[in-house]
Amino acid sequence: MRIIGGLERRLSERNKKLFFILRFLVRFLILAVPLYLFERLDLFALQDLEAKQVSYILNLLGQESEVVYVNNIPSIVYQGRGIGIIGACTGYRSFFALVALILAVPKVSWKKRKLGVLLALPSIYIFNLMRLVSTVLLSQLIEFQVIHDYLWIYGMTFLVLLLWLFWLKL
Repeated sequence: MRIIGGLERRLSERNKKLFFILRFLVRFLILAVPLYLFERLDLFALQDLEAKQVSYILNLLGQESEVVYVNNIPSIVYQGRGIGIIGACTGYRSFFALVALILAVPKVSWKKRKLGVLLALPSIYIFNLMRLVSTVLLSQLIEFQVIHDYLWIYGMTFLVLLLWLFWLKL
């Protein structure tokens, strides 16, 4: 770190900003590696939990649904249609992306980083449940692929960036 600090002191103000951005990007890319390692884990317990919670929320809203298992994948059956909850549906990618963004920012105290990580998990989890519930409900009105592939893939990316910006301002 002394080498980086010494180098940074000798840079012009414009180059310091570019160096800050470069450090952030390198850290972010390194911190994104666990995301790819996580892809290999069995997330059945989390998939099952989220499917049951989504079904419970739908039933609370007066929308009769149930969880069934198709090829060992928890699926929510609502109005005769089933929506499988695979590992990618659990929101873990959004969580890891947000944590990587938080940890990648140089010159931030570890206290603030810990707070960001502690707030990231419940925030992403709750928003992901809302995403799943709304996907099930909206899929009765709009093509599932449109909701899933456009609204929520971009929506969750936007949410992660919004939560990160909120954390930066803390």
